[in-house]
Amino acid sequence: MKADSQFHLPSLSKNYPTILAGILLLFIFLTSRLWNLEQFPVVSDEAMYINLGQIVSEDFSDMALFRKEGKHPLFMWLTAVSLQAIADPLLAGRTVSILSGLASLYAIFLIGRMLYSKRIAWVACWIYLFCPFMLFFDRLALVESLLCTTGLWTAWSALKLARGEWEGASSYFILGTIMGLSFFTKAGALLFYPVIFFIFYLWKIRSDLIRSLVWVILGAGIWIAPLLLFGKEIGFFSRTALMQLPQIFMAPGELATLPWGHWGNNFLAMTVFYISYLTLPLGFVLCLGIVSAIKDKKREAWALLFWAFFPPLLILFFTKGFYSRYLLMFVPPLILLSARGCVDLGEFLIHRWPSRFSTKKFWEAGAISLVLLVTLSDGFFLS
Repeated sequence: MKADSQFHLPSLSKNYPTILAGILLLFIFLTSRLWNLEQFPVVSDEAMYINLGQIVSEDFSDMALFRKEGKHPLFMWLTAVSLQAIADPLLAGRTVSILSGLASLYAIFLIGRMLYSKRIAWVACWIYLFCPFMLFFDRLALVESLLCTTGLWTAWSALKLARGEWEGASSYFILGTIMGLSFFTKAGALLFYPVIFFIFYLWKIRSDLIRSLVWVILGAGIWIAPLLLFGKEIGFFSRTALMQLPQIFMAPGELATLPWGHWGNNFLAMTVFYISYLTLPLGFVLCLGIVSAIKDKKREAWALLFWAFFPPLLILFFTKGFYSRYLLMFVPPLILLSARGCVDLGEFLIHRWPSRFSTKKFWEAGAISLVLLVTLSDGFFLS
């Protein structure tokens, strides 16, 4: 017994820093998301989503109600489950988003470690904690936080398959299932699907991809098929299972006129959203990360760049208008690129002034300083 204890102690002590860092991240995440949660005013569509969740929680036989309302139901179903434990409807709905944000935080770490290093993964987690984009929407009962989570885990699964870390039909079925859950959350998940195929293209998936895609389609179809099959009953405000409120999309005839003025307005709106919700300090290190990614010319970098910019470009060119929350699913790769830029900046300063900076500790201090700059620059906690 003594020998066995001696065998395990070194391994446990070696993991102490990681365990403590994880506990600290969890504490800060929960504190920042739960602080005065019920005092924040109801925003946008929160009341509608919560009300639908209440209807289901009172009678689970009403789960099919969402077909008539034109809403993809996963978030409302989870809110209904949350209401079984939390009496306050607003807190119940927002708790779903907080738990979704926690799952996103863990996915950010796993993807950052997979594509870059554990050091960059930790910095990305610190940035996620206080990035106003994530901090704001993790506290609201809106479907976008859950959609961001499903998108992250879809990307993680696709990367595991593309890199050869997963194999077999069951792995592709898992990928398809997560993709289906993403669509079951909101039709905006369709914007993320090209990212999956681009990842497969970058890693040149083996020749039996078509056969493997059958399992992806089967896994996704479990969740997508019900919405499509019963789509004829979705008529509230001209909604469909694939696109809600089609009047917000540019018609082919409008696109043919090359509406540069409208595209310019969309671009300006998107720029304002990114600057406001990412803040200038984070934007600075993001630019460094993007430059480093382009110089690398590695598959990992191109995957993040495509994920971050291709879907928003579709929104820019094909919609008549959009909200900032539509961009949330494409912020995680920006956070990972920002973490890369932060670490690169630290390494540059260490190389430039080696006597003034500690190689071992600088990136930690740099990440924390960046978090403070981002938070203070936005004044998020001042209200």
